[in-house]
Amino acid sequence: MPKHGGGFSLIELMIAVAIVGILGGFVYPLYSDYLKRAYRSEIIILLMENAQALGQFYTKNGVYTGAQGLGSGNQYYSVTSDLADHAFLLTATRKEGSSMADDSCGNFTLAHTGLMAMTQAAPDLTPQQCWGR
Repeated sequence: MPKHGGGFSLIELMIAVAIVGILGGFVYPLYSDYLKRAYRSEIIILLMENAQALGQFYTKNGVYTGAQGLGSGNQYYSVTSDLADHAFLLTATRKEGSSMADDSCGNFTLAHTGLMAMTQAAPDLTPQQCWGR
């Protein structure tokens, strides 16, 4: 009786590598999309927190101008605020070189009226799809 060596044959190894490659081809895009949704949620929460802080400032002072301490963004988006006496516009702009630079939802804006919009977004997307509402 001949002894067989332990381990895998080359064919078995190639089949295993092919299966892992196929699964990876399906899983990586889903994971990448999941991360982008999480990063969008993070910046939307920051925009909402800034709007709430501006609302509190307006209640105390009667104007939005002069508000301090607003969040300026994260590693994926920079947040700017355009403040007038009785209006504000918060804008979250994607940072170049970040993983969100090519995000199809584009940049986010939030106005004092509660209007949530997107700029530079793919034409087939609705605000509900990107804002999650």
